[in-house]
Amino acid sequence: SPRGEPVDGGILLTGATGFLGSVILVELVRRCPTRAIRCLVRDDDATSALARVRANATAAAAPADKARVNAAFDAARVVAVVADIAQPSLGLDVNAFERLGASVDIVIHAAALVNHALPYSAHRAANVGGTRELLRLAAARCARCACVSTIAAIARAGLRAAGGQLEAALGGADDNVRVAA
Repeated sequence: SPRGEPVDGGILLTGATGFLGSVILVELVRRCPTRAIRCLVRDDDATSALARVRANATAAAAPADKARVNAAFDAARVVAVVADIAQPSLGLDVNAFERLGASVDIVIHAAALVNHALPYSAHRAANVGGTRELLRLAAARCARCACVSTIAAIARAGLRAAGGQLEAALGGADDNVRVAA
């Protein structure tokens, strides 16, 4: 890359089965064609997790992007990692957590437990603990990390801020990445 960074470093995306995460995944497939994208998914097995990610990404893709998205899945450039952000080490054993951390140089955290009827204590493990574990994973390799909040996505200014975080995580203008509010 022009910045001297590895072009094959992987991207870890959380929240890929949600609305915002699936849109981010489509953008990553479109804008980062040489990178592997690992999607952290809470599920019982990788096959069903990948099927959910693929279905949501295909649904989120514009007609012009559907073939590109399907090709990324067919080429195994998009993979599902069965994990749980509410668990220590994302629910992975120590070796799996370390391998995952060593395989990515960008972490985009778009997953959260959102239920306005529940107290903060019910959200803490996933939202605070999960963010802490992802930062710990990113820090092991000095990976860039962007956290996207659905609360921020409500306000136009929040969208610009979230877009700026995504641009920064992907290298900003140097990589010709733009996210509009």
